[in-house]
Amino acid sequence: MSRFGIFAKRYEYEKEPGPKVREFYIKKKRQVPKFKITKLIIGSNFVNNFKKIGFLSERKNKILESYEKIKEYGMKIEKDKNFVYDPITSIEKLEERESYCLNVDTKNHLVVANSMLNFQCDGDEAAVMMLLDVLMNFLESFYRRIEGERRMRL
Repeated sequence: MSRFGIFAKRYEYEKEPGPKVREFYIKKKRQVPKFKITKLIIGSNFVNNFKKIGFLSERKNKILESYEKIKEYGMKIEKDKNFVYDPITSIEKLEERESYCLNVDTKNHLVVANSMLNFQCDGDEAAVMMLLDVLMNFLESFYRRIEGERRMRL
């Protein structure tokens, strides 16, 4: 959606089922589970951009058309013509790790990882770096296994 200039807020939470679903689980003598809900909120200031994508459902497209008449409230997203600035909610110190530069000059290359979006990404570079990371992890675990077997023989 970011290619269409649409930015959204994403929330995850757990919710207990409604009465009919709860009744189903109780009849089956099963534990009533909590369901994981992922909610994507698109602000009113991105409605016109979202219309370029639309929905498959005509019903939902009609609802989208009705939002056109609503006054824009705007999302509290800091942005300029080049970047979107997410608020920092926490900072955690992690152990040292490798980091990879994924920058290129093209605006249409992007990578999404762990809910983070990077516009300046060359797909080939990202693929090679991720492959190298997998290879390094494999070689490290392979070496540990071989070393463990060698020690057992001694």
